[in-house]
Amino acid sequence: MTVDRLEAAKFLYSRKESLATIDYIIDKKYSDVLKLSGDIVMVQDDVRDFLEKGKDGRRKRKSSQQERTISMSITINNADQEECHNFLWDLSHKSIRDKFKFDFDSALGSHSTTIEVDEFEAHHSIVKYAFSYLAGYPRNETKPIGEYLATWLPYHLKHLQRLEAEDKGELSAAEKRDIGTGLYNIFKSDDTFRRHQASFEGHLSYWTPREMREVNEWLTDSAVASRLDKQFLRSIKFASSPARGYMRPLVNLMLNQFLRAEESTWGASIVFRWIEQFVMVDTIPYNGGPDESDGSDDIDTGDIEWWRKVSIWCRDYLALQDSELESLWYERMGEAAVAMLPFRNTDEAILEFYRKAVGLPNPSWRSYKGLAEEEFKRGDFNDAIGHVGTAIDLAQSASPEDVIRLRLQVGDYHYYINEFDMATDYYFTAKETCPSDSVVLASKADMSYLRVQLRTLDAAATRKRLRDTLEMEESKARFV
Repeated sequence: MTVDRLEAAKFLYSRKESLATIDYIIDKKYSDVLKLSGDIVMVQDDVRDFLEKGKDGRRKRKSSQQERTISMSITINNADQEECHNFLWDLSHKSIRDKFKFDFDSALGSHSTTIEVDEFEAHHSIVKYAFSYLAGYPRNETKPIGEYLATWLPYHLKHLQRLEAEDKGELSAAEKRDIGTGLYNIFKSDDTFRRHQASFEGHLSYWTPREMREVNEWLTDSAVASRLDKQFLRSIKFASSPARGYMRPLVNLMLNQFLRAEESTWGASIVFRWIEQFVMVDTIPYNGGPDESDGSDDIDTGDIEWWRKVSIWCRDYLALQDSELESLWYERMGEAAVAMLPFRNTDEAILEFYRKAVGLPNPSWRSYKGLAEEEFKRGDFNDAIGHVGTAIDLAQSASPEDVIRLRLQVGDYHYYINEFDMATDYYFTAKETCPSDSVVLASKADMSYLRVQLRTLDAAATRKRLRDTLEMEESKARFV
């Protein structure tokens, strides 16, 4: 856990802002137990074993044969000495009664400071606070913990099952029903995912097929689901996979937002990772063993056939025909392939999807831009230049910054094949039309124009360009 996540967790627990930060508290009070590695909070190696509660970490129910006790704390405010004497005198008389032990030494001992962790209670607490967080709206104070809670909820639920099976803890009937209610509140509609989109689109926020199935096991447990909506339970019972059962609100939201909405708010990289997991859990046979592979490791997710399969699965899930898939559909699949390029060889998928996108009615300038980038990588320079030109023509409704980037892109292509005059025209236009508040983009346009001038034979123009730069305000930094 990072410091900011723990600060958020602390606020989620207490609903109060602490005057002292966690890193300050660790440094001043708990440095014998905890340590900081950068912004990560860790347990000191030599005390880790002492933090486990009890010898075997068990959380057992209290036996009816155990001694019955009554504990209390006494706070005295604005009372005079005589009132205190009378109160304590009456209280001391109770210690004379049979079966009532008034143990001052025990009470004093209970005030010693200890830090103990019960693994079962720890997982259960995180599950409860995940439900609490997701049931409300994100707050600035709790946002840092949101991605963790959304991502790792299945992990903590799984460990509750494991520890219960190992007789290291046990949930009461009410606690199991609370878990069922928490899961139902998340998946009964897409409201939770709309409210907490930022939490579900973190770098690694997706759930694997195994995790989806493990959560499904909770919802099919009669003790957990005893008071849930019957229609919701039927949709789980008769679903062929979690993607078509309890996760349907999230699947529908992501597919429609990413593949069909003109303005998608979900990032291409993370939403495609989610979609891939949906396809895997729905199409790959699973034998059910806890230690068995779910089959996903055998898939080459960079292969063009896999990308085609994903597109077809999405089409079928939304009950669409091929004729209903618009240019936008393939444009977004192309975006996803580009986003996955740092992790897989998706060049074939990029080329295929962008070609399909520009081959359908009303393609956007983004489709031509993406196609041009892939063609240029392949050495198809003339096609790339032509398609960027088409993108510029179509980008009438695009932002000024997007148009500048397109001009720089086609200028770079001309520069690469030594067509310096054409590159100069595009760079100059980009430099002259760049919004003044786009500092980084303006600097790039400026430098591109200078670069091409340095490659020309017009020495006088080059000298003038350098001289003008040096004469500007803050010339030294600008020139460097």
